[in-house]
Amino acid sequence: MALFCSKMIKTIGKIFFRCAVACILLSGVAAASGDPGERAACRAAEKWIAVIDAGDYAFSWQEASDVFQAAVDRKRWVDNLPQIRDPLGPVITRTVDTVGFIENQPGANEEQNAVVRFKTSFENFKSATETVMLTPDKDGRWRVMGYYITSGFLAPQGFGVALLLLLVTAGAWYLELKTGRSVAKK
Repeated sequence: MALFCSKMIKTIGKIFFRCAVACILLSGVAAASGDPGERAACRAAEKWIAVIDAGDYAFSWQEASDVFQAAVDRKRWVDNLPQIRDPLGPVITRTVDTVGFIENQPGANEEQNAVVRFKTSFENFKSATETVMLTPDKDGRWRVMGYYITSGFLAPQGFGVALLLLLVTAGAWYLELKTGRSVAKK
């Protein structure tokens, strides 16, 4: 168990580092320009995140990519997401911050994948960054393959635990993709 936890912590660190690098690389990318690919990715991210805002977590899982569904069990997603989102409260404002494209993400297809970052203000978490990672699915539509919330400011009480749960889920997802074995079933 200790070895597993040690490996999980290292894996989560690698995921967090990769996400941080992606965010730094994307920080200079302009928000949804006139590029049709960027507009399509933004619309898909906005549509999916609106489902999360409405609290329809089961439908958000259903509308996510095959990669996402293979990595995150529907029940686990539906059970854990309210613990992360509900304490934040309703969305006050959300604007597209950056849109960018990254190639060859682990577990995704070989095509370009989109990363859309939103600057979001929740009722209980005034300064958040929501990151939605998308991949073109088999049907050609942009589908979500990852989602996380971060901030440089103090988070509301309990948010650290929620972010940790999200990172653990991401770590399990990464391990499942790398090893081909389900971590949750052990």
